[in-house]
Amino acid sequence: MPADARINAGRDSWEYPVIKTTSSQTYLLASTPGPPEQWWLAGIDGATGRPLFPAVPMGETRQIPRCFPNGTDVVCISDHVVEPSTAWVIDGQSGGLIYTGPTELRLANGAQPSVEWTPNYLVAMEKGIGAYGVGRHAEKTWHVPGYGDGLGLVADDIAFGGKGHGGVLMFSVKDGRQWSPRLPSDADFSAHYFFEGGFAGQFDSGSGHRFAQLFDSKGNPINGRRINGWLTAVTGNLVEVLGLDDMLSIYDTHGRKLLEMPSSSPRNTFLIGTKLWISDETNSVHYKYRSHDISSGAIGKPCPLDFSDYLGTDEAVIVRAPRGRAEAASGQPLAQAYNLTTCEVAWTIPRPPGSLGTVERLGDTLVRLSDDGTELFSLVNR
Repeated sequence: MPADARINAGRDSWEYPVIKTTSSQTYLLASTPGPPEQWWLAGIDGATGRPLFPAVPMGETRQIPRCFPNGTDVVCISDHVVEPSTAWVIDGQSGGLIYTGPTELRLANGAQPSVEWTPNYLVAMEKGIGAYGVGRHAEKTWHVPGYGDGLGLVADDIAFGGKGHGGVLMFSVKDGRQWSPRLPSDADFSAHYFFEGGFAGQFDSGSGHRFAQLFDSKGNPINGRRINGWLTAVTGNLVEVLGLDDMLSIYDTHGRKLLEMPSSSPRNTFLIGTKLWISDETNSVHYKYRSHDISSGAIGKPCPLDFSDYLGTDEAVIVRAPRGRAEAASGQPLAQAYNLTTCEVAWTIPRPPGSLGTVERLGDTLVRLSDDGTELFSLVNR
Protein backbone atom coordinates (compact mmCIF):
# COMPACT_ATOMS: atom_id res chain seq x y z
CA MET A 1 0.00 0.00 0.00
CA PRO A 2 1.11 3.62 -0.28
CA ALA A 3 3.46 4.76 2.48
CA ASP A 4 0.89 7.16 3.93
CA ALA A 5 -1.94 4.58 4.06
CA ARG A 6 -3.72 3.80 7.30
CA ILE A 7 -5.61 0.57 7.92
CA ASN A 8 -8.80 2.25 9.04
CA ALA A 9 -12.54 1.69 8.74
CA GLY A 10 -13.24 5.40 9.10
CA ARG A 11 -14.31 7.62 11.95
CA ASP A 12 -18.03 7.22 11.27
CA SER A 13 -18.06 3.48 10.67
CA TRP A 14 -18.98 0.80 13.20
CA GLU A 15 -17.19 -1.76 11.06
CA TYR A 16 -13.58 -2.71 11.70
CA PRO A 17 -10.96 -2.63 8.95
CA VAL A 18 -9.94 -6.29 9.33
CA ILE A 19 -12.33 -8.31 7.14
CA LYS A 20 -12.17 -11.94 8.23
CA THR A 21 -13.24 -15.07 6.39
CA THR A 22 -13.58 -18.67 7.51
CA SER A 23 -10.18 -19.41 5.93
CA SER A 24 -6.81 -17.80 6.63
CA GLN A 25 -7.44 -15.26 3.86
CA THR A 26 -8.00 -11.83 5.38
CA TYR A 27 -8.72 -8.44 3.82
CA LEU A 28 -7.88 -4.96 5.06
CA LEU A 29 -9.62 -1.67 4.35
CA ALA A 30 -7.19 1.25 4.24
CA SER A 31 -7.27 4.95 3.40
CA THR A 32 -4.79 7.59 2.28
CA PRO A 33 -5.30 11.19 3.40
CA GLY A 34 -6.69 13.86 1.13
CA PRO A 35 -8.26 15.88 0.12
CA PRO A 36 -9.75 13.86 -1.31
CA GLU A 37 -9.42 10.79 0.92
CA GLN A 38 -8.77 7.61 -1.11
CA TRP A 39 -9.66 4.02 -0.19
CA TRP A 40 -7.78 0.76 -0.76
CA LEU A 41 -8.39 -2.96 -0.25
CA ALA A 42 -5.44 -5.18 0.67
CA GLY A 43 -5.34 -8.95 1.16
CA ILE A 44 -3.08 -11.06 3.38
CA ASP A 45 -2.74 -14.64 4.53
CA GLY A 46 -3.78 -14.31 8.17
CA ALA A 47 -1.52 -17.17 9.26
CA THR A 48 1.71 -15.87 7.67
CA GLY A 49 1.10 -12.18 6.98
CA ARG A 50 2.06 -12.59 3.33
CA PRO A 51 0.19 -10.35 0.89
CA LEU A 52 -2.31 -12.02 -1.44
CA PHE A 53 -2.06 -9.28 -4.09
CA PRO A 54 -1.05 -5.63 -4.45
CA ALA A 55 -3.51 -3.28 -2.74
CA VAL A 56 -6.49 -2.44 -4.95
CA PRO A 57 -7.32 1.29 -5.31
CA MET A 58 -11.01 2.15 -4.98
CA GLY A 59 -10.52 5.90 -5.26
CA GLU A 60 -12.64 8.60 -3.68
CA THR A 61 -16.09 7.72 -2.33
CA ARG A 62 -19.11 9.72 -1.12
CA GLN A 63 -19.43 7.45 1.92
CA ILE A 64 -16.88 5.23 3.63
CA PRO A 65 -16.98 1.82 1.89
CA ARG A 66 -17.74 -1.33 3.84
CA CYS A 67 -16.37 -4.63 2.57
CA PHE A 68 -17.54 -8.22 2.97
CA PRO A 69 -16.49 -11.67 1.71
CA ASN A 70 -18.79 -13.18 -0.90
CA GLY A 71 -17.53 -16.60 -1.85
CA THR A 72 -14.10 -16.17 -3.46
CA ASP A 73 -14.72 -12.44 -3.97
CA VAL A 74 -14.83 -9.34 -1.78
CA VAL A 75 -17.72 -6.92 -2.26
CA CYS A 76 -17.28 -3.31 -1.09
CA ILE A 77 -20.25 -0.92 -1.02
CA SER A 78 -20.32 2.85 -0.57
CA ASP A 79 -23.90 3.62 0.30
CA HIS A 80 -25.61 6.97 -0.13
CA VAL A 81 -29.07 7.73 1.21
CA VAL A 82 -30.25 9.69 -1.85
CA GLU A 83 -28.05 8.59 -4.75
CA PRO A 84 -27.47 5.00 -5.93
CA SER A 85 -24.84 3.02 -4.05
CA THR A 86 -21.46 2.26 -5.62
CA ALA A 87 -19.98 -1.24 -5.50
CA TRP A 88 -16.58 -2.78 -6.12
CA VAL A 89 -16.29 -6.53 -6.64
CA ILE A 90 -12.71 -7.74 -6.24
CA ASP A 91 -11.34 -11.23 -6.86
CA GLY A 92 -10.20 -12.35 -3.41
CA GLN A 93 -7.44 -14.53 -4.83
CA SER A 94 -5.80 -12.26 -7.40
CA GLY A 95 -7.01 -8.78 -6.46
CA GLY A 96 -8.48 -8.32 -9.94
CA LEU A 97 -11.25 -5.73 -10.13
CA ILE A 98 -14.23 -7.63 -11.53
CA TYR A 99 -16.77 -4.81 -11.38
CA THR A 100 -17.14 -1.26 -10.22
CA GLY A 101 -20.29 0.78 -10.72
CA PRO A 102 -23.80 1.35 -9.41
CA THR A 103 -25.70 -1.22 -7.39
CA GLU A 104 -29.18 -1.39 -5.92
CA LEU A 105 -27.80 -2.99 -2.75
CA ARG A 106 -28.13 -0.76 0.30
CA LEU A 107 -26.51 -0.61 3.73
CA ALA A 108 -28.57 2.24 5.20
CA ASN A 109 -30.97 1.23 7.96
CA GLY A 110 -34.38 0.42 6.48
CA ALA A 111 -33.29 0.81 2.84
CA GLN A 112 -34.20 -1.97 0.38
CA PRO A 113 -32.76 -4.32 -0.68
CA SER A 114 -30.73 -4.41 2.51
CA VAL A 115 -27.42 -6.25 2.65
CA GLU A 116 -26.86 -8.87 5.32
CA TRP A 117 -23.58 -10.71 5.63
CA THR A 118 -22.72 -14.22 6.75
CA PRO A 119 -19.24 -15.64 7.35
CA ASN A 120 -18.87 -16.49 3.64
CA TYR A 121 -21.60 -14.83 1.57
CA LEU A 122 -23.68 -11.69 1.17
CA VAL A 123 -27.47 -11.91 1.10
CA ALA A 124 -29.82 -9.16 -0.12
CA MET A 125 -33.11 -8.94 1.78
CA GLU A 126 -36.37 -7.37 0.58
CA LYS A 127 -39.04 -7.18 3.24
CA GLY A 128 -42.00 -9.40 2.44
CA ILE A 129 -40.44 -10.53 -0.86
CA GLY A 130 -37.54 -12.71 0.12
CA ALA A 131 -33.79 -13.28 0.17
CA TYR A 132 -31.46 -12.96 -2.83
CA GLY A 133 -27.91 -13.96 -3.56
CA VAL A 134 -25.34 -11.38 -4.68
CA GLY A 135 -23.46 -11.89 -7.94
CA ARG A 136 -20.14 -10.70 -9.38
CA HIS A 137 -21.64 -7.41 -10.58
CA ALA A 138 -23.20 -6.67 -7.16
CA GLU A 139 -26.56 -7.71 -8.61
CA LYS A 140 -29.30 -9.91 -7.13
CA THR A 141 -29.14 -13.55 -8.21
CA TRP A 142 -30.97 -16.58 -6.72
CA HIS A 143 -34.19 -15.94 -4.82
CA VAL A 144 -35.81 -17.55 -1.78
CA PRO A 145 -39.38 -16.18 -1.58
CA GLY A 146 -41.57 -15.41 1.37
CA TYR A 147 -38.81 -14.38 3.76
CA GLY A 148 -39.32 -12.19 6.80
CA ASP A 149 -37.52 -9.08 8.00
CA GLY A 150 -34.06 -10.49 8.73
CA LEU A 151 -31.77 -13.34 7.89
CA GLY A 152 -31.34 -14.71 11.42
CA LEU A 153 -28.76 -17.26 12.47
CA VAL A 154 -26.53 -18.80 9.79
CA ALA A 155 -24.09 -21.71 10.18
CA ASP A 156 -22.24 -23.79 7.59
CA ASP A 157 -23.81 -21.50 4.94
CA ILE A 158 -27.31 -22.66 5.96
CA ALA A 159 -30.21 -20.42 7.01
CA PHE A 160 -33.92 -20.77 7.68
CA GLY A 161 -36.30 -19.13 5.23
CA GLY A 162 -39.96 -18.27 5.33
CA LYS A 163 -42.81 -20.70 5.08
CA GLY A 164 -43.38 -22.34 1.73
CA HIS A 165 -46.23 -24.60 0.67
CA GLY A 166 -44.72 -27.43 2.72
CA GLY A 167 -43.97 -25.38 5.83
CA VAL A 168 -40.64 -24.01 7.06
CA LEU A 169 -37.80 -23.90 4.53
CA MET A 170 -34.05 -24.20 4.94
CA PHE A 171 -31.74 -22.84 2.27
CA SER A 172 -28.11 -22.43 1.30
CA VAL A 173 -26.80 -18.84 1.29
CA LYS A 174 -24.21 -20.05 -1.25
CA ASP A 175 -26.55 -20.95 -4.10
CA GLY A 176 -30.14 -20.57 -2.87
CA ARG A 177 -30.85 -24.30 -2.86
CA GLN A 178 -33.94 -24.98 -0.70
CA TRP A 179 -35.27 -27.94 1.23
CA SER A 180 -37.90 -28.70 3.87
CA PRO A 181 -36.78 -29.97 7.28
CA ARG A 182 -38.70 -32.81 8.90
CA LEU A 183 -40.12 -30.85 11.81
CA PRO A 184 -42.90 -32.05 14.15
CA SER A 185 -46.32 -31.56 12.56
CA ASP A 186 -48.13 -31.14 15.87
CA ALA A 187 -46.20 -28.12 17.18
CA ASP A 188 -45.13 -24.64 16.11
CA PHE A 189 -41.45 -24.05 15.33
CA SER A 190 -40.41 -20.83 17.09
CA ALA A 191 -36.60 -20.72 17.42
CA HIS A 192 -33.38 -22.54 16.59
CA TYR A 193 -29.69 -22.65 17.46
CA PHE A 194 -27.06 -24.28 15.27
CA PHE A 195 -24.36 -26.65 16.44
CA GLU A 196 -21.70 -28.41 14.40
CA GLY A 197 -23.52 -30.65 11.95
CA GLY A 198 -27.05 -29.69 12.91
CA PHE A 199 -29.37 -27.57 15.01
CA ALA A 200 -31.65 -27.60 18.03
CA GLY A 201 -35.22 -26.45 17.47
CA GLN A 202 -37.70 -24.92 19.90
CA PHE A 203 -41.35 -25.98 19.58
CA ASP A 204 -44.65 -25.08 21.22
CA SER A 205 -47.47 -27.62 21.10
CA GLY A 206 -50.00 -25.45 22.91
CA SER A 207 -51.18 -24.94 26.49
CA GLY A 208 -47.72 -23.70 27.45
CA HIS A 209 -46.03 -26.99 26.54
CA ARG A 210 -42.61 -26.28 25.07
CA PHE A 211 -39.96 -28.74 24.01
CA ALA A 212 -36.68 -28.91 22.12
CA GLN A 213 -35.66 -31.44 19.49
CA LEU A 214 -32.34 -32.08 17.71
CA PHE A 215 -31.79 -32.32 13.95
CA ASP A 216 -28.94 -32.80 11.51
CA SER A 217 -27.98 -30.10 8.99
CA LYS A 218 -30.51 -31.45 6.46
CA GLY A 219 -33.34 -31.11 8.94
CA ASN A 220 -33.69 -34.82 9.70
CA PRO A 221 -34.38 -35.69 13.36
CA ILE A 222 -31.28 -37.09 15.07
CA ASN A 223 -33.67 -39.10 17.19
CA GLY A 224 -37.30 -38.87 18.17
CA ARG A 225 -36.65 -37.53 21.65
CA ARG A 226 -38.44 -34.38 22.78
CA ILE A 227 -36.72 -32.51 25.59
CA ASN A 228 -39.35 -30.71 27.68
CA GLY A 229 -38.58 -27.09 28.46
CA TRP A 230 -37.33 -23.87 26.91
CA LEU A 231 -34.33 -24.01 24.58
CA THR A 232 -32.09 -21.17 25.81
CA ALA A 233 -28.80 -21.59 23.94
CA VAL A 234 -26.24 -23.83 22.27
CA THR A 235 -22.67 -23.52 23.54
CA GLY A 236 -20.13 -25.38 21.45
CA ASN A 237 -21.92 -28.68 20.90
CA LEU A 238 -23.86 -28.51 24.15
CA VAL A 239 -27.59 -27.77 24.22
CA GLU A 240 -29.12 -25.87 27.14
CA VAL A 241 -32.76 -26.32 28.13
CA LEU A 242 -34.52 -24.57 31.02
CA GLY A 243 -37.21 -26.84 32.39
CA LEU A 244 -40.56 -25.91 33.89
CA ASP A 245 -39.25 -27.36 37.18
CA ASP A 246 -36.67 -24.55 37.42
CA MET A 247 -33.82 -26.85 36.44
CA LEU A 248 -31.26 -25.91 33.79
CA SER A 249 -30.10 -29.02 31.94
CA ILE A 250 -27.18 -29.50 29.55
CA TYR A 251 -27.44 -32.11 26.77
CA ASP A 252 -25.12 -33.39 24.09
CA THR A 253 -26.20 -33.30 20.44
CA HIS A 254 -27.77 -36.75 20.75
CA GLY A 255 -30.04 -35.65 23.59
CA ARG A 256 -28.08 -37.28 26.41
CA LYS A 257 -28.24 -35.25 29.64
CA LEU A 258 -24.76 -34.34 30.89
CA LEU A 259 -25.55 -32.18 33.90
CA GLU A 260 -28.29 -30.16 35.53
CA MET A 261 -28.54 -27.43 38.15
CA PRO A 262 -31.29 -25.41 39.84
CA SER A 263 -32.08 -22.21 37.94
CA SER A 264 -35.14 -20.08 37.37
CA SER A 265 -33.61 -18.22 34.41
CA PRO A 266 -31.12 -18.78 31.58
CA ARG A 267 -27.41 -18.46 32.38
CA ASN A 268 -24.41 -17.20 30.45
CA THR A 269 -22.30 -20.22 29.48
CA PHE A 270 -18.97 -20.80 27.74
CA LEU A 271 -17.46 -24.18 26.87
CA ILE A 272 -13.67 -24.34 27.26
CA GLY A 273 -12.19 -27.80 26.75
CA THR A 274 -14.24 -30.21 28.86
CA LYS A 275 -15.34 -27.49 31.28
CA LEU A 276 -18.54 -25.52 30.95
CA TRP A 277 -18.29 -22.13 32.66
CA ILE A 278 -21.74 -21.10 33.94
CA SER A 279 -22.59 -17.71 35.40
CA ASP A 280 -24.08 -17.50 38.88
CA GLU A 281 -27.72 -16.50 38.93
CA THR A 282 -27.66 -12.75 39.48
CA ASN A 283 -29.14 -9.50 38.24
CA SER A 284 -25.73 -7.82 38.28
CA VAL A 285 -23.93 -6.94 35.05
CA HIS A 286 -20.78 -8.36 36.67
CA TYR A 287 -21.10 -12.13 36.67
CA LYS A 288 -19.19 -14.73 38.60
CA TYR A 289 -18.64 -18.00 36.80
CA ARG A 290 -18.08 -21.55 38.04
CA SER A 291 -16.57 -24.32 35.98
CA HIS A 292 -18.54 -27.55 35.61
CA ASP A 293 -16.46 -30.44 34.33
CA ILE A 294 -18.54 -32.32 31.77
CA SER A 295 -16.54 -35.54 32.27
CA SER A 296 -16.42 -35.74 36.07
CA GLY A 297 -19.17 -33.37 37.20
CA ALA A 298 -16.73 -31.48 39.46
CA ILE A 299 -17.72 -27.87 40.18
CA GLY A 300 -15.08 -25.18 40.59
CA LYS A 301 -14.92 -22.12 42.81
CA PRO A 302 -16.63 -18.85 41.77
CA CYS A 303 -14.47 -16.82 39.39
CA PRO A 304 -15.01 -13.10 38.54
CA LEU A 305 -14.31 -13.53 34.84
CA ASP A 306 -15.31 -11.17 32.06
CA PHE A 307 -16.39 -13.17 29.02
CA SER A 308 -17.76 -10.14 27.16
CA ASP A 309 -16.18 -9.67 23.72
CA TYR A 310 -14.76 -13.20 24.04
CA LEU A 311 -12.08 -13.90 21.42
CA GLY A 312 -10.66 -17.33 22.21
CA THR A 313 -8.77 -19.58 24.59
CA ASP A 314 -5.90 -22.05 24.86
CA GLU A 315 -7.72 -23.59 27.87
CA ALA A 316 -5.21 -21.94 30.25
CA VAL A 317 -6.36 -18.37 29.65
CA ILE A 318 -9.28 -16.69 27.91
CA VAL A 319 -8.78 -13.61 25.74
CA ARG A 320 -11.32 -10.85 25.22
CA ALA A 321 -11.04 -7.92 22.81
CA PRO A 322 -13.57 -5.09 23.36
CA ARG A 323 -14.75 -3.57 20.08
CA GLY A 324 -16.82 -0.62 18.99
CA ARG A 325 -16.91 3.12 19.50
CA ALA A 326 -18.53 2.93 22.95
CA GLU A 327 -15.84 0.56 24.22
CA ALA A 328 -13.09 2.75 22.82
CA ALA A 329 -14.62 5.87 24.38
CA SER A 330 -14.90 4.19 27.79
CA GLY A 331 -11.17 3.43 27.84
CA GLN A 332 -11.49 -0.36 27.67
CA PRO A 333 -8.26 -2.14 26.65
CA LEU A 334 -7.49 -3.45 23.18
CA ALA A 335 -7.33 -6.93 24.68
CA GLN A 336 -7.26 -8.63 28.04
CA ALA A 337 -6.60 -12.18 29.22
CA TYR A 338 -7.78 -14.01 32.36
CA ASN A 339 -5.98 -16.94 33.96
CA LEU A 340 -8.56 -19.72 34.36
CA THR A 341 -6.71 -21.27 37.32
CA THR A 342 -6.19 -18.15 39.44
CA CYS A 343 -9.18 -16.17 38.05
CA GLU A 344 -6.90 -13.13 37.80
CA VAL A 345 -6.02 -10.89 34.86
CA ALA A 346 -3.03 -12.48 33.10
CA TRP A 347 -2.18 -9.53 30.84
CA THR A 348 -3.66 -6.43 29.28
CA ILE A 349 -2.93 -4.47 26.10
CA PRO A 350 -3.94 -0.86 26.79
CA ARG A 351 -5.79 1.33 24.32
CA PRO A 352 -4.31 4.85 24.02
CA PRO A 353 -6.76 7.71 23.33
CA GLY A 354 -7.56 7.99 19.62
CA SER A 355 -6.11 4.56 18.84
CA LEU A 356 -6.98 2.90 15.52
CA GLY A 357 -5.81 -0.40 16.99
CA THR A 358 -7.70 -3.62 17.42
CA VAL A 359 -6.87 -7.22 18.28
CA GLU A 360 -8.39 -9.94 16.09
CA ARG A 361 -8.33 -13.70 15.97
CA LEU A 362 -7.49 -15.03 12.51
CA GLY A 363 -7.83 -18.80 12.70
CA ASP A 364 -5.58 -19.74 15.62
CA THR A 365 -3.46 -16.59 15.33
CA LEU A 366 -3.91 -13.45 17.41
CA VAL A 367 -3.21 -10.36 15.32
CA ARG A 368 -2.91 -6.75 16.44
CA LEU A 369 -3.39 -3.62 14.37
CA SER A 370 -1.06 -0.88 15.61
CA ASP A 371 -2.47 2.22 17.27
CA ASP A 372 -1.54 4.40 14.27
CA GLY A 373 -3.07 1.93 11.79
CA THR A 374 0.18 1.36 9.87
CA GLU A 375 1.17 -2.15 10.96
CA LEU A 376 -0.47 -5.52 11.45
CA PHE A 377 1.47 -8.13 13.41
CA SER A 378 0.89 -11.45 15.13
CA LEU A 379 1.05 -11.92 18.89
CA VAL A 380 2.84 -14.86 20.52
CA ASN A 381 3.39 -16.16 24.06
CA ARG A 382 6.36 -14.72 25.95
